Amino acid sequence: MSAGLHALSIILSTHSRGPYNQWQKCTEFFEISMCWPDRDFRHEYRVSRPTFDRLVRLLERNPIFESTGKKPQRPVRYQLACFLLRYGTRGADSMQAVHKLGIGFGTVFMYCKRVVCALRELGLDVVTWGNDDRLQQVATHVMGRSGIPDCVGMLDGSLVRLTEMPERNGFSFICRKKYPAINIQAIVDHETWFTGIELGWPRSVSDVTMWKKSHIWWHRHEYLRDARGQWPATCGKTTPPQI
Repeated sequence: MSAGLHALSIILSTHSRGPYNQWQKCTEFFEISMCWPDRDFRHEYRVSRPTFDRLVRLLERNPIFESTGKKPQRPVRYQLACFLLRYGTRGADSMQAVHKLGIGFGTVFMYCKRVVCALRELGLDVVTWGNDDRLQQVATHVMGRSGIPDCVGMLDGSLVRLTEMPERNGFSFICRKKYPAINIQAIVDHETWFTGIELGWPRSVSDVTMWKKSHIWWHRHEYLRDARGQWPATCGKTTPPQI
């Protein structure tokens, strides 16, 4: 007992916390991966190298990546790579980023949180419906290619697979392929620019119901007008229908 107290007093007096379970970290993976061919780069990070570089330039403008303490942050491209390594695999495996980038486990969550916040703010400016001139440009292009009049976007849905079933109303997330998932619907224009995104609904919710509950549909009197300022024929009436 006395020996244990003596050892504890020595530790406290020297401010020593003892050795951690350190392992040799890889410090070269990131720089080497930046030189890979686009096929290998896309396989690892799930985006092309030009897309990666463009994202870095856009994210660098966000003040969240400015250092506020004595220790400077790592470059934005390093933090973005951490985010893509984690969320580019099913299950969002944090240890993959830890091992490949040679960073701490908690650092992965910190980097990902910054990138998510910056992407969210960026999305508010990038995903826009467009003004009247832009919508007319989209409608003209679609009319010329397909013959469909007054079309200002193309909508489709997909599934985002979950690693486990949510505790609340979990069975409503089971899709026809027998795994839990959430629905996502997106609208793009003729240049494949995203103009609207709706996500978060359980897979049991039908595509039509999800569309009828979307922001675009609930505010269709602001978005879906033709060149004369009237409701398009697809709404079935020339006056705003009741929801």
